[in-house]
Amino acid sequence: MMSRELELAKSALILSVGRIISNIALFAVVPIYTYHLTTAEYGLVDLVISLTALVTPLVTMRLEVAVFKYTVDNLNKTGTVGGREILHYSIKISLIVCALLLAVCLILATFLDFRYVLSFYLIAVGSGFSFLILEYIRGSNGSFGYAMISSLYGLFVFVLTSAVLFVYNLGPIGALGAIATSNFLVLLISIWYSRKFKKTKKGSLSRGEAIKVRKFSFPLVPSAISWWVFNASDRLIIVSAMGASAAGIYAVANKFSSILMVLFPIFGMALTESAIKNIRSKDSEKFFSRVFKTIIFMSGSIGGILISTVGLLLPMIVDDNYIEARVYVPILVVAMFANNITGLYSSILVAAEKSREIMLSSVFAGALNIILNLIAIKLIGLYAAALSTVIAYTAMIVIRHFYVNKFMQIQIKRPIIIMLAFYGIVSLLYYVNNAMIDILNIILCVIVAGVLNRSLIKNVTNKIGVRIKNNKRK
Repeated sequence: MMSRELELAKSALILSVGRIISNIALFAVVPIYTYHLTTAEYGLVDLVISLTALVTPLVTMRLEVAVFKYTVDNLNKTGTVGGREILHYSIKISLIVCALLLAVCLILATFLDFRYVLSFYLIAVGSGFSFLILEYIRGSNGSFGYAMISSLYGLFVFVLTSAVLFVYNLGPIGALGAIATSNFLVLLISIWYSRKFKKTKKGSLSRGEAIKVRKFSFPLVPSAISWWVFNASDRLIIVSAMGASAAGIYAVANKFSSILMVLFPIFGMALTESAIKNIRSKDSEKFFSRVFKTIIFMSGSIGGILISTVGLLLPMIVDDNYIEARVYVPILVVAMFANNITGLYSSILVAAEKSREIMLSSVFAGALNIILNLIAIKLIGLYAAALSTVIAYTAMIVIRHFYVNKFMQIQIKRPIIIMLAFYGIVSLLYYVNNAMIDILNIILCVIVAGVLNRSLIKNVTNKIGVRIKNNKRK
């Protein structure tokens, strides 16, 4: 039988292929945006995209989490509700929500630019239905298909954005249209691929089962919306207090810090699957403590290397009008690192069906982020948005740690202290803003990353060596 660590690593590796390809393509779009759009135009595009992040969890009502969880449970014979049953039920709920959203958008279109409203609606609907079907595919042991289809999204956005801006010069509306079209292309491919699992059980949920699914999924909506609070609310407050140009600069800083999120959601998804399977095992505390430590060191190391390299890369990638984004990158990278840790706890809480705890921690942290941002934006400008995000995510870590420790003792104090010290040193060197210091900082980060992740590197190289030897023998 495959060990739990190996199974987790294999799942993460498969998912990482699609995630990395997609994010490389999406990151390659940034120079295109900054070259063809003004800071104000890019700020508006980023605002629309962020607002769709608010609505998408409402479109699905987070039923995609239930689709995945109960599909996995059903395959492991620990659940009674089939994935296709929940998928069909989720699609019905989402269609109702989309009809209500359309009515709201028609009202908004009477006093806002119709083109922006239409783009907003299409992106939200396309991404929402894609999430539902892709999570069904992943839960049905279709991780490879999930990864490949996910990678297509970034490629579609890159190709279509290049066409509408380079060739046709359609501006911000063209950029949003490229994203909307990409979402629907992914949706169509997902529908086609999901037919592979047609032989699985099909039926309708009983009233009791429907209530159970709603009680599990609906409380997760605030958690997803809290992500919007941390991102889109920052944009809204920045636009209202400082203008769209400032939002464009902040968007570029976020693009760089969000690189840290390229790999983590992969491990988050793989960990959620592993948690669902192993939450009741006798040594679950030791297992998840080991996994948490490994992911914290790996994620933190990547964040440190990211901070150290941005100083050299930023002037080469973006227009001079966006250079100010440099000063906010380290703070936002720390925020993304903290967000990664909240995701680790979320995986455990989802597996334990503690949706209410996820909701409460998310609502508190989201409210804290808005309050701090509103208070400080006039005093310290864009620093307010970045710092309020770090503080709010830290508060969420503390709350979720408290909830998880009620039924499982996860030991992560030492890794957290080490990573905070590491980030402090790397950030101090970064703010010196000297090319030679930046190079030394990169070298330092690579060395520290190697030391902190030596066990992981050793295990990976050993397994590769064994695989190569076995292949030679064959």
